[in-house]
Amino acid sequence: MTSRGRVARVGWVVVGAGIAGMLLACSGLRSNAPFGAPVVIGFPVSLTGRFAPIGQGALNAARLFEQWVNSTGGLRLTPDGGGRPVQILSADDQSNTTVATQLFERMVTVDRADFMFAGYSSGTTLAQAPLAEQHGALTFAWGASADEIWGGGNHFVVGVITPASQYNLALLDALTTVDPRPQRLALLYQDDSFARAVVQGTVAAAPARGMQIVYQAQYPTTPTDLTPFLQAAQAANPDALFVEGHLADAELTAQNAAALPFNAPLMSYGSAAATATWISDLGAAANHTVATSQWEPNLALSPALFDDPRWQGPRFTPQQWRDWYFAAYDTEPDFRAMAAFAGGLALRAAIERAGSFGPTAVRQALVNLDMLSSWGEFDIDATLRQTGHGMVAIQWQNGAKQIIAPPGEATAPIVFPRP
Repeated sequence: MTSRGRVARVGWVVVGAGIAGMLLACSGLRSNAPFGAPVVIGFPVSLTGRFAPIGQGALNAARLFEQWVNSTGGLRLTPDGGGRPVQILSADDQSNTTVATQLFERMVTVDRADFMFAGYSSGTTLAQAPLAEQHGALTFAWGASADEIWGGGNHFVVGVITPASQYNLALLDALTTVDPRPQRLALLYQDDSFARAVVQGTVAAAPARGMQIVYQAQYPTTPTDLTPFLQAAQAANPDALFVEGHLADAELTAQNAAALPFNAPLMSYGSAAATATWISDLGAAANHTVATSQWEPNLALSPALFDDPRWQGPRFTPQQWRDWYFAAYDTEPDFRAMAAFAGGLALRAAIERAGSFGPTAVRQALVNLDMLSSWGEFDIDATLRQTGHGMVAIQWQNGAKQIIAPPGEATAPIVFPRP
């Protein structure tokens, strides 16, 4: 990978020290218990509803961050100073933007969280952003990437992942290397801010790569049957179909496409198909589907980078981080889990750089931060938009995710056309 004392109220979940010994063994560090009042990170997170698989993975990663940072001295103002422990305060937002926004405000104003993790999805983060601005609550967007989040007026939402408009660039570049080169693209996307931004970026990037859009349609937020859209797209005779949305609707589209069957040589289901449960949910229909991803365990990262002064966090390669997570939860992480962990690492590094727990000082330190970790690179601009972290594209081949782009990260060549 290129370098690129509060008490939770009843009904809320405060993560405790359940796996500290295992973390210490994995990190190779001795316990250095922090002291002082905890630094509370509020986390409205989807544990039920359509985003539950992603939300649970992110909360698992937040727990790992809490355990790791507390086992290594907590959040410190100086590298050698005494630290304050982290406390993750979480509550189920039910995959509902209204609930997520209410929880966000309560965590900031009633429970007095020091920092916040946004909820999953760009729509939810956009709804929470005005509250972050109103209360000066520095908020980490680990699961949101719509470009409009950083379009102006939001000064406290930190972009952890690559902006949505750039999601398909690595994949489009990879398609220029296959013969015959795909030239006709069909775009099918959900009616939400994230999917619209991905499509806008794809439409803008396609002509320079010798590609044209031959079909483009937007489907409802909660579709029940996408067969009519697929039939209309198939009539346009595309070389590749790009479906942009979230896990449930992407899986529905893949099932509908398999039933037709849809005959495009390439089928990309955006970041949804990078979800760890994609293969178990879809079975044979997942084979040779393509996805865009922010991070994968089989990314190459040299252990030599552990000694880079920019390195933060456990001295783990992506595969070692995956193994650590799996040992704790007996489930596979995907990139959203790693993004939540990376958000915590960035907060820790910025507090130390700022020498302060104040949100304004930490915000400025984040702008000046160029960080490397098991996540890869983290580097944001003055608007807090992520600029340093790059995307990869994967393809499911024989039940496993293989990285197919960019070339320097590839673990296998793209299968095109698909069988």
